[in-house]
Amino acid sequence: MFKLKGIKPLTWMNPAATYLVLINPEKIPHLGIVQNGKYFSLTYKKAQIGEDFKPYFNFLKKTGRRLLFIALEGKLNEIRDIFEQYDKAVVGKTTCLHPIREAVKPGSRANYIFELLPELEEDQLITGCYHTNMDDLLGEDESFELSTYDKDAIDQYIQTLNEKHAKRG
Repeated sequence: MFKLKGIKPLTWMNPAATYLVLINPEKIPHLGIVQNGKYFSLTYKKAQIGEDFKPYFNFLKKTGRRLLFIALEGKLNEIRDIFEQYDKAVVGKTTCLHPIREAVKPGSRANYIFELLPELEEDQLITGCYHTNMDDLLGEDESFELSTYDKDAIDQYIQTLNEKHAKRG
């Protein structure tokens, strides 16, 4: 299991920074990237490309979602182009990790965020870790250990979301 250390409460987001965002990191997290205040993510419904993050962030905080922000070194120049290649997450094919992995660590073979983060740390691409609503999950040393899961768990989760969406539709 991979452990992030020195996680501070998020008190301010640098508008010029790039953050990898893990929503509900204590479970199978949903992943997104915030760059220059714009949000990029691949969901079971669609690719979110360059949407304003502030309203979504306010919604997430208001609903008590646990959020882990990992500040990344440098800019991701082709992030929009990368996300435009995807329509949505597809069971057995693509997850929210795929475009993120391509954007932050081209050539990585990581299949899970708990495999990608050690690569980013090893390459010294992580400049800081911040959280919202995670005080009760952090260790005394301001650390957090990511859960491990397998591909079947991810596929099952995406399928469950698809089924919920179909029933609402």
